[in-house]
Amino acid sequence: MLRFCSMIVTAICTLAAMTPLAVASSSDVQTRIIGGADALPGSWPSFASLTIFVPNEGWYMCGGTLITPTVVLTAAHCVAGASAQNSVVSIGGTAQDASPPVIAWSTYKAHPKFSKSTLQYDVALITLASPSTATPMPLISPEQDADLAVPAQLDVAGFGLTANWGATSNTLREVNIPFVSDAACQSAYTRVGFDNYSTATMICAGGVSKDSCNGDSGGPLTLTIAGTRTLVGDVSWGPDSGCADLVLPGVYGRIAAFRPWIAATLATPTIVAVTSAGSTVTVKWSHASADPANVPLTFAVKESSTSVTTDATATQADLTITSGGPKSITVSSVSGGYSQVAYWSGTPIPTRVPTISARLIGDAAVGKALTVDATTDDPWADAATYQWTSGGTAIAGATAVTYIPSAVDVGAALGVIVSSRNGAGTSTATLAAPAPTAMKPTFTTTRIAVRGTPRVGKVLRVARPATQGYPTPQSLYQWLRNGRLLAGKTRSFYKVTARDRGRHLGCRITLTNSLGSARIRSATVTIR
Repeated sequence: MLRFCSMIVTAICTLAAMTPLAVASSSDVQTRIIGGADALPGSWPSFASLTIFVPNEGWYMCGGTLITPTVVLTAAHCVAGASAQNSVVSIGGTAQDASPPVIAWSTYKAHPKFSKSTLQYDVALITLASPSTATPMPLISPEQDADLAVPAQLDVAGFGLTANWGATSNTLREVNIPFVSDAACQSAYTRVGFDNYSTATMICAGGVSKDSCNGDSGGPLTLTIAGTRTLVGDVSWGPDSGCADLVLPGVYGRIAAFRPWIAATLATPTIVAVTSAGSTVTVKWSHASADPANVPLTFAVKESSTSVTTDATATQADLTITSGGPKSITVSSVSGGYSQVAYWSGTPIPTRVPTISARLIGDAAVGKALTVDATTDDPWADAATYQWTSGGTAIAGATAVTYIPSAVDVGAALGVIVSSRNGAGTSTATLAAPAPTAMKPTFTTTRIAVRGTPRVGKVLRVARPATQGYPTPQSLYQWLRNGRLLAGKTRSFYKVTARDRGRHLGCRITLTNSLGSARIRSATVTIR
């Protein structure tokens, strides 16, 4: 039997007025603890009274516990199908007709493993729209839970029934009930053919004439540890025979078993900034106060190519990302196999200009290429741009990554300005090259062909080969017959004569400038 109560129609709850919500006026329901006493004002400062609206069903009431200034813990079955925007909570009050101001809900989250059929993992967290000034209740640690044993006495409070199918009062009531071991509780329920009790996620108390009952669902079951009331369980369910059964105790959600999920959920991150300094991407996030100590919690920050894990105190982490473009990043609060994930996608915002690393490749000589080898540390920076200079003055049109010095550059100091820009601004690097010098002529090919038909009366030709040198070399063509120079035959073409029949013709080319000369011979042809 679930221990929450409808506030519209019920056969087991007495009707009473409920403010401040004007819902069915005199037909609203308030229900109480069985066998207990009125709680003293201020004795349950973290007790939360929940008024829950479920569309198409109506209004329900449950209990809960303030565990952080903005989070109330309750039973998952209390919030199933609830409308957060139409539900409210009041905290710390002991009289419904003089309760503290109500606080609206923002959101709620039930345990992902909650089962309506077995009531396993019967816990939920409600995030309040505004913080409460009441004192939160600490949660029992797994170590303290393991030490629980008979004859421990526990306290439970609520606005539930004071008797099975009985009347209600307008004050918060509390009752002290004995802890029941897992073995005894499981055995008791097994004997009546009920096997839903789970020692992993449930805890028992009662089995006497005192108990929680309908309307108390989600409320606190507590143990006083070192003088401090500590949350041990949340009111969940009981036997169909009714509340305060002398054989079958009441069943509560086991808070210690929920601590990893609570820790991950309380620390649900919100990504607030993603910035970059070169390839170092800094991810910053915020989160609510984490679960108290004794529960391991980490944050996992991931991008497709890299990841990092931090401890529970962290609110930022650095990733190394070496490729540009939009990125997708997640930050997860992780505890005991549970996680809550925040997602971000986009391009990081740079916090500084790119850092450029550049060098010149090549010789500073006329006709030889100078090439910039440049990189930046920012994968998201624009492509580098180049401006070549001569004597400190920009060379018009010289904006490519490669520059070939010409005659006008001889003796002048060549340089190049490399620029790279990102959202933070533009950075530059200036490279200097020695002044280009003159160059002795050279051929860039080792073979020259004679073209044309090798017959008397036909014209043979050779093409000027590819060369280098500055000043620009002068070319001299000299045709040869059987290896001997032909007087006056100094053009790039030659007309074959009868005297050449049966002889071998070829051409010698000489390049000359102020630094020297270079010579090359063509292949030869035999005249027919």
